[in-house]
Amino acid sequence: MKTRPMQNEDYGNMARQFLREADANFVLDEYLDGAEMMWDAAAHAVMAVCLRRNWLHQSRQELNIAVTMLADELRSSGRETDALCINAGYVIACNSHINFYHRDMDLEGGNGWYFATARQAVHRFVEIMLAISESTSE
Repeated sequence: MKTRPMQNEDYGNMARQFLREADANFVLDEYLDGAEMMWDAAAHAVMAVCLRRNWLHQSRQELNIAVTMLADELRSSGRETDALCINAGYVIACNSHINFYHRDMDLEGGNGWYFATARQAVHRFVEIMLAISESTSE
């Protein structure tokens, strides 16, 4: 049986599912799995935008380029705050992925505030990216 290629909405649905799984893992103190799910959510949200816009999205470098292009677009259209949110959210998501290998996530800094804020930033990143991917305008 041959599988069908991923569609824009498939990536979006997977991004949302990965965020739910990340949150569930964090509740269970499974921080490594949760961190990896945060990265997966962010990556799939970027891929949703890339597919919508017919951009390359097969490698980490292509995802990096896509996020940079989107931030530049947002900035040039007067959405500086959203541009900053996606840049910061993407960096935090990348660091979550790195944490999966090196266990260097700061869970207690600021009495847990750093970690909670990082999670919020990735959630906001995914939210913005999926809104872009689901938008009817380019």
